[in-house]
Amino acid sequence: RMSQDDIENSQLLEKCPVNEQECQWLHELASLRSENAELKLLVTTDTLTGLYNFRYFQENMGREMERTGRAGRPTSIIMIDIDFFKAINDEWGHEAGNQALKMAASAFKQAVRSSDVVCRYGGEEFVIILPQTTLPTAVGVAERVRLWLEQTRLDFEGDTIYLTASFGVGV
Repeated sequence: RMSQDDIENSQLLEKCPVNEQECQWLHELASLRSENAELKLLVTTDTLTGLYNFRYFQENMGREMERTGRAGRPTSIIMIDIDFFKAINDEWGHEAGNQALKMAASAFKQAVRSSDVVCRYGGEEFVIILPQTTLPTAVGVAERVRLWLEQTRLDFEGDTIYLTASFGVGV
């Protein structure tokens, strides 16, 4: 599926202002737009988990709170901290810890709506922004996410690692 940037770049390349077959400046502009979009993704994405990072959380939370104020609809957040994460690193090593973080990130993404924003807050901490969500609904979402994580297992070098997490929910 083509992104909006890809569509704009292909339309841009079709319209050379000097009616030449090859338009060097438009190709360069299209390339710069594509590189800019890639850099924006790199700056806002956690490389290990593929989730949005803390920087994105800060920017998005500000916009979401502004939208909440205008619309008069609540926005809830869920803070998540993987339990005993240091013990995973100590017992199985950092690669097991990395795999556990990836697995948790995947479970969190699968357990929420596409409109919810899942971010890696730092270390083994995550946050989920739930736009237009009341506190009772957010508590239900947190429980669903908790169960999803609890039912997911990580098979690592012949051992099975189960994860649990502590949750905080607020509006």
